[in-house]
Amino acid sequence: MNLAIIGASAGVGFETLQQALKKGYYVKALSRTEPNYKDSEHLRHIKGSATNIKDVISLLEGTDAVLITVGSKKKKNITMFSEMATAVVHAANEINYANPILIISGFGVGESYSFASFFIRTVIKFFLKDQYRDKNLMENIFVNSDLNWEIIQPGILSNGNAKGHYRISTDLSQKMKVGKISRADLAGYMLKEAVDKSNIQEKVIITN
Repeated sequence: MNLAIIGASAGVGFETLQQALKKGYYVKALSRTEPNYKDSEHLRHIKGSATNIKDVISLLEGTDAVLITVGSKKKKNITMFSEMATAVVHAANEINYANPILIISGFGVGESYSFASFFIRTVIKFFLKDQYRDKNLMENIFVNSDLNWEIIQPGILSNGNAKGHYRISTDLSQKMKVGKISRADLAGYMLKEAVDKSNIQEKVIITN
């Protein structure tokens, strides 16, 4: 399995990178800065930007799936997610990329906002409004493309070891309870889905 990861330098992306290497996968990772890992037989770092079409093409070529785990500490006036999505769609179309593209978004983005708990809605409203608005644009860009996308909307991310069990849903319901999901379990789901391709062109909600 040859994987491309955007956002592998920290968080879910770094966890996904580590799990992929343990499985013996080959990984190409794209980032602007020098990473906290070294190239090896199974790992190649590409220095570049996820908003640059040529850099993204270099990343995608020869891979079986793309895992997008981009995060940002910036809360205001953010356009990174939608700009990245635009570049990935253009790059994938240019090379006729037909393999899965799995994108981490967030529960509470777009139409799922109405189904989130009061606590999650409050956090989004006062702290993440701009970021979630741009994530919604990101989702729409992928959904309106002809690519084999999958939007993954996790609950609140937590640390800790993988439990190996979690709940996923592709349907929104007022009765649904979405709480925490460990970064390790989220990474495990992405790697499993890159192989299984069970929910391509679906929005998947995941929680422990």
